[in-house]
Amino acid sequence: MESLESYNDLKQDVRKADHELELLDQELSNTKDEIALECTRQHKLHSTLNDNQKKLNDLMHRIQHMTQQKTDLTQQEKDKRTELTELEGMVAECGASLEEQQQEDQKRDEQLEKLRKELIHVNQVVEQLEQRAASISNGTTMTNSSNSSS
Repeated sequence: MESLESYNDLKQDVRKADHELELLDQELSNTKDEIALECTRQHKLHSTLNDNQKKLNDLMHRIQHMTQQKTDLTQQEKDKRTELTELEGMVAECGASLEEQQQEDQKRDEQLEKLRKELIHVNQVVEQLEQRAASISNGTTMTNSSNSSS
């Protein structure tokens, strides 16, 4: 009987072991499923990380390009300001030169006006002298005519 009890105990131990094995098998299956889900999640995260890295690289490249453009535009602006300053200086010089030229032109115009007035006066004096000369000449001719007649 003892052997029957021992057999029954052993049978019960085997059932317990089978039950524990089933539980462990279920736990293993669940763990495999969790690992598969985690692998899928890790793969998605890795893929997203790669995509984000590509976007970051693209943005860095664009930032470098825009920074270079900004540098170029800043240099162009500086050059244009320098050119504008030079042009303003040239305009100021031209303005001063033009003002000086206008003053010289005004002086020449004033001198020409004086010379014109003097010329008019000289012409009037010449006319008067010509008239006197003509009247003297006529008077002399008349005197000569009178002397010739006598």
